[in-house]
This record gives sequence, structure tokens and C-alpha cells, in this order.
Amino acid sequence: MTLILMIIIIKIFSGIFLCTLLGTILYLFWKAVGRLIEHKGYIDINYLIWKMVLLMFAIPITLIYANGFEKSTYVFEVTGPIKWVIGILMIIWLVGTIIFTIRFLKKYRAIRKDILNADPCGDEIQSMVKSISKKLGVHKEIQVVILEKAGGPMLYGVLKPRIILPRIYEPQQLNMIFTHELIHYKHHDLIWKHLANIICCIYWFQPALKDVFYQLDQWGETYCDRTVCEYLPDVKGYFSTIIDISMEEIRYGRYTTAGLYESKEVLRLRMERMKSYRQQRRLRRGISVSVLFGMIILSATTVFASGIGFVKAYDKIADETREEINVGTEGDIKDQKAKYRMYDKTRIKKCMIKNERLKENDGKPFTWKIKPKERIETKEGYLKKGTYVQVSAIMGFKEEHPETHIAIGIVHENGEETYIANGTHLGSDLEIKKDGRYRVFLENQGKKKAVVGGYYVVVTEEE
Repeated sequence: MTLILMIIIIKIFSGIFLCTLLGTILYLFWKAVGRLIEHKGYIDINYLIWKMVLLMFAIPITLIYANGFEKSTYVFEVTGPIKWVIGILMIIWLVGTIIFTIRFLKKYRAIRKDILNADPCGDEIQSMVKSISKKLGVHKEIQVVILEKAGGPMLYGVLKPRIILPRIYEPQQLNMIFTHELIHYKHHDLIWKHLANIICCIYWFQPALKDVFYQLDQWGETYCDRTVCEYLPDVKGYFSTIIDISMEEIRYGRYTTAGLYESKEVLRLRMERMKSYRQQRRLRRGISVSVLFGMIILSATTVFASGIGFVKAYDKIADETREEINVGTEGDIKDQKAKYRMYDKTRIKKCMIKNERLKENDGKPFTWKIKPKERIETKEGYLKKGTYVQVSAIMGFKEEHPETHIAIGIVHENGEETYIANGTHLGSDLEIKKDGRYRVFLENQGKKKAVVGGYYVVVTEEE
């Protein structure tokens, strides 16, 4: 159980690390590209880009790819130094995550308590909201409440959404306010904000996420403005309403709500972007598809590169930090008599090829994890008659692997196998009886995963 738990911890840490790497790379890229797209007035594409960047932190696709790429069976091999380093880093990360989560939940609960105790508006205003909802295609019944301390109009809640008003506005203003907030609901902007909050709590150590949240928020507002102006042609009146509301004191931040106005800086950006949007032709479908295709290609390339890089880096670290495996003394491991058979692929479910090759007067220590009905092989190497392949192996974590149905040996290119099997300590000198290409193999015919440590080395008869 200890080994399994440690591997799970390492997988969690690896997922966080790889998501951070991938998300940061895409953030830097789209930060630069987004500016070019912004000048063209392409609001919807920019908003979509920042959603994708956020998802790169949420979905561990690089880790999933790394596991799929795992031809080397000791990805996530646990060595002593790796265990200590990752253990310390996991504790630091966990403490930070707990602290930031508690801070967020306190703010969220305070806002929620105020809103749940707010007074509902009259039937006239509720009827107005229903009418606008029908016009926009919003089928959810959304209640309007009065909360003076809110400071400005805003949308709150995902499952039970509410529009919060600090006071009753003029009918024309209410029409613009309700349209704006209902568009936010239609775009699922609050869902994205809650997802961003969760990710910020998990990746509290990543400063770039604050800007990702900011970009997502402001582009969400701009995208909402663009959609509102398709329903309300009076753009000047719409922004005049926002400017009037900007004079009010906003009490609740942007982190859990979607408001009509949040800051002067964001308002200025929204007005400039709407001006640029109205001056430019709408993005053609072909250009839109090209941009999205570029995003997919970049993401896939980054995933591919980071996945391979992570696997190789981890393998290298595991190799360099692996302690010498105690394979026992001569009294512990006795030479066993070799057995012979032909290779039968029906015995196994999966065969994994190690990136190492048999060579004369050469060998390598190993620690391999092998699942039931699976087989590990090295690459082929040419060996001459009279050469010996020394193999030695023990079951690591013996208490967790009571079954010892492990076979280790060599296989000729024609399928002839020379091997030893069964026992917690295996060792023998396997003679090469004819020239040809050979591979070392390890096979598990038991019912449980095994961790096998040992070595193989090719020696000539003169030695």
C-alpha cells in the first residue's frame, strides 16, 4: 500500500507540474498573439482563447499523454531522493492550497449569506426579467433581489441564479441591466469564473494565473457587451448607463459575480474594444477555423513535447537517484538451472520494449514494474556462440508480492527462450549456444503487479 500511495502522490504532483508547464507556455504564446487579434476586433476568438488557456491548467492532458507514452515501465518509479523531494513539495503545495481555499470560501460564504437574505423585487420587475429572458432564449427563471450593500447590479449563482440590484433604476436602464446580466447567464460566464477560482486555489504558486483570470474576466465582459449591442442598438445609451452606475461604490468583487461595471480600467478597455469591433469586419468563418486549428496544433505539439520531455527527465532522475539494489549475496542467490521453451505471445497481454540493447561486455541494473500477464524486453543485440548472459533478479517489496511467478531470461530472434523462473531470488548464467540476435526479457505470469530489481550483463567466455 505504501508504494501504491506514493505512486499516486507522484502522479498528482506530476499532473500539477505538467499542467503548470503547459498552461504557462500557452499563456505566454496567446498573450502575444491575443494582442494581434485584439487590434482586429475579434472579441469572441479572444474570449475562447483564454478559456482554452484556463482549461490547460484544469485538464492534465500532458500527464495522460505521458502515461500513454509509457513504453519505459518505470515512469513514476519511486526512489529515495524522489520520495523525499516530492513529499516536501507536496506538503508545501497542500498547505498553500488549504490556506487559499479557506480564504476564498470565507469570502464566498459572506457574499452568499447577504444575497440569500436580500429582499425580492416586485412582480413588475420580475415580469420584465421574464420578458427579456424569453427574448434572449433564456429558459431559467431568474429572481431579482434588492441588496443595497452590493453597490451595483450583478449576477450571482449557477444553479439558482439571482440578479442583484442595489436600488430600483429607470425602466430604460433596467432593460439594459437585465439584458447584460442575462447574457452573462446565457454565456455561462459564472461557471467559468468558479472554475477559475478553483484553479487559482490549486495553483496558488503560479502568478500567471492572476492575469489569466483577469483576461478571462475582461474579455467575458467585452463579449457580453458585443452580444448585448446586437439586441440593443443604442450603444451610446448602453455605455452611458454603465458610466452612471460606475459612480456607485461596488462592494463585491468580480471573483464570484458578473456585474455590469467592475472598474474604470476594464470599462475603458471594453469601450475601446467595442469601437474596434464595430470598425472591423466580423471574423470570417474560415479565419475563425484557422485560428482554432492553430490553437489545437500548438496545444498538441506542446503536449507531445512536454510529455516526452517529462518521461525522459523522470527516467533520468530515477536512474541517477536509484540506490544500489541489494540483490543478495552468493548465499542468497544460487545459480538456477536454465529452462527452455518457445516464445508464445498468447501467454501475455502486453509487451513493452525498453530503450536499451544487449551488447558484449556490457550490462545494466534495472528496477522494473510489471503487471500480470505482461512482458518487458530489451532491444535486440547480436551475440556470438559461447557468450554468457548473466541475469539476476529479486522481488522488491516482498510483502506486497507474495506470488513469484516471474521468469527472466533471453530470447533468440527465432523465438527460442532460455530462462529461469519462480522464486523470490533468481540468478543464472545463460549460455548463448548459437550466433544470432537476442533480447533479455522479464515476464509476469502471476496475478499481481510486481516490482523486480536486478541486473543483466553480457560476458564473453574468456572472462
